[in-house]
Amino acid sequence: MSSVVFGIVNPGSAAVAERERRVLATVRGRQPGPQMVALIGAGNRVGTSTTAAGLALTLGALRRENVLLMAVVAGGASIGERLSGQRAPSTADVRQVGGGMVDPLMIPSGVHVIDAAPYNNPLSRTATAEMLDNSRNKYAFTVVDAATNVEDAGMTSIARADRVVVVTLGTPQGLGAAQGALGRLRPRVGTPMQPAVVLTVLLPPGGSRASVQSSADQLAAAVGGIAVLVPYDPALATGGRLDPGGLTPDTRRGYLDLAVAITANA
Repeated sequence: MSSVVFGIVNPGSAAVAERERRVLATVRGRQPGPQMVALIGAGNRVGTSTTAAGLALTLGALRRENVLLMAVVAGGASIGERLSGQRAPSTADVRQVGGGMVDPLMIPSGVHVIDAAPYNNPLSRTATAEMLDNSRNKYAFTVVDAATNVEDAGMTSIARADRVVVVTLGTPQGLGAAQGALGRLRPRVGTPMQPAVVLTVLLPPGGSRASVQSSADQLAAAVGGIAVLVPYDPALATGGRLDPGGLTPDTRRGYLDLAVAITANA
């Protein structure tokens, strides 16, 4: 599906078109192999699942490859319902057929979705690791929503990831939580043999982009990472159905910036 039709990219002025041409060339560039991205929230209800969905939709719209969006923390809300109104097979469903990949829910963007297991049927670290390894063998990009779990499923995802995205809010409390999360991750990220970090900050309504960007850049640089800002969007604040076509151009641009951070120099 065309990225313009899907709503990820909007045509505009010549300068905007040139910027988007460079951005698209980066996002669509050749990767060294299947890529795995683990998203971790710095706190509860900071937009981790929404950011994971936005990234997966952007990659799905712009790359002609299979993209899997998988939630690995038991009890999480259905990503499938958020994107299509239909629940996706859960990680527990996958395990029930012997660890192989069942057919996930495929949404119109071309993204494949696997929901989290029920709260009373969580996956072990070993089972999570097997699923992630299976997904890398089948999908060009696997986007893992690990919520706020920095143990068990979250650490298993980070150990297998090529990029780790830490999601937080652009408030003093959110940036403080991000500092704590990045500190806990520091031994596991940021070296040539470990995943790189992208700090993704969701701006609050009326937030100062310049001051938040400066603080986020400093936090990310402390672990050898970079920071990406996603503007506030009323269409995302309700927690309802996520329709890329209903997002503001600035929000779509924020997800493009995140996709660039994930795909550049992989």
